[in-house]
Amino acid sequence: MNISMPSKSASVLGLSFEGDWVTAASVTRAGNRAIVEQIGRWQMALDALSSDPQLVAREIKDELEVRGIREKRCVVCLPLKWALTIRVDLPDIEGDDLDSFIALRAEREFPFAPDELALASSLHGIGGDSPGALVAAMPANHIDTITTICKAAQLRLVGITVGIAEVIQSSRDGQEIALLISSSGVDLGIAAADGLVVLRSLVDSPRTNHGEVEFDSEVIARQLRISLSQLPGSLLQEGAPLRIYGPPAAVADAMEELREPLAAQGMRVEQGMRIERASGPGADSAKSATGQEESHATPGAIAAAANKLLGRESEIQFQAPHTSALAKFINRVSARSTLWLGGVAAAALLIFGFLFLYQHVKLSRLEAEWSELAPRVEEVETLQANVRAYRSWFDNSAISLTIAKKLTNAFPEDGSVWATSLSIVDRERVVCTAIAENDLAWLGVHEALRNTPGVHDVKLTQVRGSSPYQFSLSYRWAPGESSGI
Repeated sequence: MNISMPSKSASVLGLSFEGDWVTAASVTRAGNRAIVEQIGRWQMALDALSSDPQLVAREIKDELEVRGIREKRCVVCLPLKWALTIRVDLPDIEGDDLDSFIALRAEREFPFAPDELALASSLHGIGGDSPGALVAAMPANHIDTITTICKAAQLRLVGITVGIAEVIQSSRDGQEIALLISSSGVDLGIAAADGLVVLRSLVDSPRTNHGEVEFDSEVIARQLRISLSQLPGSLLQEGAPLRIYGPPAAVADAMEELREPLAAQGMRVEQGMRIERASGPGADSAKSATGQEESHATPGAIAAAANKLLGRESEIQFQAPHTSALAKFINRVSARSTLWLGGVAAAALLIFGFLFLYQHVKLSRLEAEWSELAPRVEEVETLQANVRAYRSWFDNSAISLTIAKKLTNAFPEDGSVWATSLSIVDRERVVCTAIAENDLAWLGVHEALRNTPGVHDVKLTQVRGSSPYQFSLSYRWAPGESSGI
C-alpha cells in the first residue's frame, strides 16, 4: 500500500478525460479542506489518443486560458473503460514476494506483454479470510500519449489515475459501493474496509443529450447485483451504502430510479460529494461564467486534485514514464565527450570534402550515361507496372480465400464468436474485428490463430465491453511450406 505525504503546493489542477469531453477543476487547499476555485468543461474537437499530441495540447491549453485556469500542477483521470481489471486471491506472503506474485498473475491474466501495460493494485482483506488484490492495467501507450500532451500543454503531470477510485477515496469511511456517472460511461467501484475490491465499467456508451448523461437504470441495477454476487461474503458486509457521483441532474435521476429496487436488497442510496466553491470577491462572477459547465461536470477531476492536495490519493496510480538511472548516466557521459567528438567530426568533414569532389565528377559522368538509357528504362517500368497490376488475376493459389478459411477455422463452431469486419492488406497483413459472448471465446480464437500454420505475429489490439466483448486482432499471413498449401 502506497502512503503519500500531503502536497506542499497550495493548489492542483484536475483533468478528467470523459469520452469527447474534458472536465478541468482548479482546487485550492485551505487547512484540512480542499476548495474548488474554478471549473471548466468542454467538448474536444480532437481525439486525445489518435490525434497529434501537439494539437490536442494546444486545444487544452487554449480552453484553460479561456476559462482563466492557470494552475500548472496537474493530476489526470483517465476513463475506466481504457483499463483492464482483475481480482487476485493472495497466498500467505508479503513484501517483495507479494509484489512479484501480483505482477506474475497480471502477466498471465492480461492478454498483453508486461512492458505494454502500466499496473496499479489495491490490497484488501489482508489478515482476514479472503485476502486479495484488485489489479488495474492501463496500456502504456495511453500513459505515454497523455504524458506527452500534458508536457506540450506546459502542465506538470503529478499523477495519473481513474475517477471512480478517487471519488471513493475522497469520502470513504469504511465499506462503500459507488457509481460514477460521466460522459464516458457509468463506472462501478466497491471498497471493503481496507481497500478497493471492484472497479468495473457498467455502461460503455451512455446516451447523451447536449452533454447531459442519460442511462438505463434497470441495466445498472442488474449489473450491480451481478458484481456483488461474485464477491466473497466476508469482504463486504450488509449495510454498505451506495453513493452516486456525477452531474447533479444525473445523480438526482439515478437516486430516484435506483432507490426503490435497491431498497429491496437492503441497500440505501446516498448522494456523493458536493462541490465546495471558493468564496470572496470574484467568486460569484466566476461561478456565473461557468455555471452551465459546472452543472454538467463530473467530480473525478475534483476528487483527484483534492486527494493529491490532502495526501489521501487512491492506490490506483499509474506511473508516468520516467528516464531510468542508466539512461541518465549515458546522457552525462555523452555530454562530457561532446568536445572530443566535435574535433573528430571536423576532421571527418575535411575528408568527406575531398570525397564529395570525387563523387561529383563521377556522378556527372553517370548522369550523362543515364540520360541515354532513360527512355528504355521508362518502357521497362511501364511493363513491370502492368505485370504488378494484373498478376493477382492469374494467381491460382486464391490467397484471400485461403486466409479467410484459416481465420474461419479458428472461430469456435458453437457460434460464440462472430466477425464484424475483415481487412486483408497486400495479401499478408490481416486485421479482424469480432464480437465474443465471453472472454473464453475470444481468448480461444487468439490461441487457435497462434497455433495455425502460416499465421505469425498474432496481436490482440483491442478488447472492449463485457459479455459480449468486442475485440480486434491482427496477424501476418506467411504460409511458406508449413501451412500445407
